[in-house]
Amino acid sequence: MKLPALGSLNTDLSPLAEDVSARMRAIFDNCPHLSGFTVQDVSALPEALRPHGVEEGLVVTDMAIHPLVSREQCQAIYESLSLALLELICDRPGAKDYLPGRTFARSVH
Repeated sequence: MKLPALGSLNTDLSPLAEDVSARMRAIFDNCPHLSGFTVQDVSALPEALRPHGVEEGLVVTDMAIHPLVSREQCQAIYESLSLALLELICDRPGAKDYLPGRTFARSVH
């Protein structure tokens, strides 16, 4: 039996932070092998690590997968994660400034 939601336990979070938190939970629920990742502004990366031809925008770095999966599965997780982040930024434009420099990790209970 699923209990009804009584409200947010994170009353000190802004609406944007609360939405990002909810979407991160959904991302981790949809990608059970994903352990964590970091979102960075591409300009913060060393030149050698920047995607070819990308001068601005956000990138996913330090993606951790456990247990180890095939290259194809890893690519599918990356694409799913990227799409979810793009949807978040389209829905909540403020997320573009909120996400860079943040690391997200699966919580284990």
